[in-house]
Amino acid sequence: MKLDYIIPASLTDGFCAQVAFFRASLDALGGPYRDARLVAVFGDPPQPEIPERWKHSFERVEVEWVYNETAHEKAHYLGQHWRRYEVVRPDCDLVVLCDADVAQIRPMDDWAGRLIAESALGGVIAHQHFPTPGRRGSPEEDWAELGRRVLGAPVTDLPHRYVLTPPDTPPQSPFYVNYGVVMGPPDVMDALYRAQKPISDAISDFVKPYFAPQVSLALACLKAGIKTHALPMRYNYPNDHRADAQYPAELEAVIFLHYLRPTAFQRDQVFSNAEHFHSFLGARLEGSDAVFRRHVETITGGRFPFPA
Repeated sequence: MKLDYIIPASLTDGFCAQVAFFRASLDALGGPYRDARLVAVFGDPPQPEIPERWKHSFERVEVEWVYNETAHEKAHYLGQHWRRYEVVRPDCDLVVLCDADVAQIRPMDDWAGRLIAESALGGVIAHQHFPTPGRRGSPEEDWAELGRRVLGAPVTDLPHRYVLTPPDTPPQSPFYVNYGVVMGPPDVMDALYRAQKPISDAISDFVKPYFAPQVSLALACLKAGIKTHALPMRYNYPNDHRADAQYPAELEAVIFLHYLRPTAFQRDQVFSNAEHFHSFLGARLEGSDAVFRRHVETITGGRFPFPA
């Protein structure tokens, strides 16, 4: 299996460390993961060059730069967003778009082959509904209004439950996924890219820029008729106590751990220096936080992995 992993990032020590650790995690898995292509798409660097401290750790990471000195917040997010699709190799088997604060802990299971065979897009449904400034935040009303604005008809087919809402919550969402991990073969990514671009402005005027790419993905899939699969939680498992309580079986089988919650540790400090690293290893952690720490210990052998 020929894999492309593409990560958006900013040129900070925290992001550089996360990308470097992702590379180390892939290498430790061996086989197609060790051979996988990893691309970091850096946004907003005034001087586009990897700092000397990180050059060795980036020897097997391709780097793309997105920079516009006049870019406002919306343009900044969308610039990185589009560039990820533009660097996909058309001859790879599977593309994995993921955030920097994600670690792959296990090899992918049969879902990867299924997405390839079916030319389908896969992702884990978002944690909760996106915020809509100035509105009361009704999922049914928001998706209906977005459908009218973008697709010419309200979106009323909402078959999915937001994954961190109570289990008895009714389905309230189309294929609206957390962008921490989204995957599919290159032809699907190309179709998604072409369907998203024309509708991005209308969506960005309705939701905050940070959430616009996620929302545009959902509507682009509907617009282009892209086949989708809501993947099990193990494909984008957050370090969140609510997930640990609702999905204990998935916690035991995590493939991608998304360490985004700052409850027990700061994601941008784990690898920032030896002091923070060893403090993290010695902390009292439970559930998904402890799963992530075990993975870090396995990959690093308990030694700070990066130059000071």
